[in-house]
Amino acid sequence: MLVSHEEALLDACKCTAIAEIRDKKLHYFRCGFGKFVEEREERVERARKEYEAQQEKIAHLQSYIDRFGAKVDNNF
Repeated sequence: MLVSHEEALLDACKCTAIAEIRDKKLHYFRCGFGKFVEEREERVERARKEYEAQQEKIAHLQSYIDRFGAKVDNNF
């Protein structure tokens, strides 16, 4: 087991598995460090796109609510 933040060392040691702690969870990858970095970048990009799509949906729903939201009737 090797614990390091030094990317050059991790890449040079030819690791065959990577364990990453992210969001208070342990994530295990069966690949070398270089492949792990590529996959991590893809995951980050995918998460960014999902977040942006979610924000667009929230904005669309908020616009709908603002236009057609519940009408307040004070004449009970």
